Amino acid sequence: MKVTASQYAQALEALASEEDVRTVAARFVRFLNRRGERAKLPSIVRSLEALEQVKAGNLPVVITAARALSEDAEKALRAKAKDLYPDAKKLEISFVTDSRLLGGYIIEAGSERFDASLRTAKEALARTLTA
Repeated sequence: MKVTASQYAQALEALASEEDVRTVAARFVRFLNRRGERAKLPSIVRSLEALEQVKAGNLPVVITAARALSEDAEKALRAKAKDLYPDAKKLEISFVTDSRLLGGYIIEAGSERFDASLRTAKEALARTLTA
């Protein structure tokens, strides 16, 4: 069974609340080495950081766009993120560019993803036409 970085982070968080953090971390790194999954460590750390943010009432949100956004576009996407996550006390929004999107944007928070990218729309259209 393939375990995601988020699942590892949740397990680590539970273990660290019961035992010494250094001991848990050392055992965990050895465990990842045995499974050949040490490359997941940066993603696991990011997931742990996100869990801590959520505990504090903050919701880390990543907005990915095909190119750098204007101030007005950033403002509109911040408002869209607030609409998508109305229960969050505070949104920690960061912007990323990815030219593979072709156009549009993706808003991600935790395991949730709102995809309004042109790439995804193009792929969906291609699947529909070939079905």
